[in-house]
Amino acid sequence: MTLIPGFTTIIYDKPIGQKQFRFPRSKKKRIRIKWQKRPSNYKPIFLEQALVDQRNKTITCTSRMAEKLRRTQSL
Repeated sequence: MTLIPGFTTIIYDKPIGQKQFRFPRSKKKRIRIKWQKRPSNYKPIFLEQALVDQRNKTITCTSRMAEKLRRTQSL
């Protein structure tokens, strides 16, 4: 699939990391460490912008970004 002529598109829909979004109200170190161990306090992080590698002629993006690029090219 090519979005831009001459570039190869890589669709990457897996999370690239995770970020803690829930924190305890208490500032005590012991309680914060317990909250860090719970997987339910984290959410996955995906690519926010498309990565363009000019040297290797590749574009790395999610499927949503690829659809947006296709729509803007067809206009």
